[in-house]
Amino acid sequence: MVLTDNGRNRIRDAINTDFSSGQTGTGTFPPEISQTALFFPIAATLNALSTKIVSAETITVTHVVTTGEGNSSYFSEWEILGNSDATDYNRIVRPGLLKTSNTQITMIQSFNIERI
Repeated sequence: MVLTDNGRNRIRDAINTDFSSGQTGTGTFPPEISQTALFFPIAATLNALSTKIVSAETITVTHVVTTGEGNSSYFSEWEILGNSDATDYNRIVRPGLLKTSNTQITMIQSFNIERI
């Protein structure tokens, strides 16, 4: 069996259409494939994705946290949501970054649809 270019593109487009928002939180637990949400989400950082760029095999999304959101928190976990924010597509954990009112944070994530 082979996944054709048309098949891959339909899967890519379905995922791209489903993506809705990004969110950050303060949890530091390692990511697990069975997770369904951030451990400690910051409600103020749940924002619609500012850009979505699609190429043949890749969807790149941008989540912006503005200067007025989530201040005085250490951002350490990130997610992209879909299905009107009901589905967590991924979770990334990084060293904590202190968010201040002087800081706007832009998180860019890429999803590569590969044939393996």
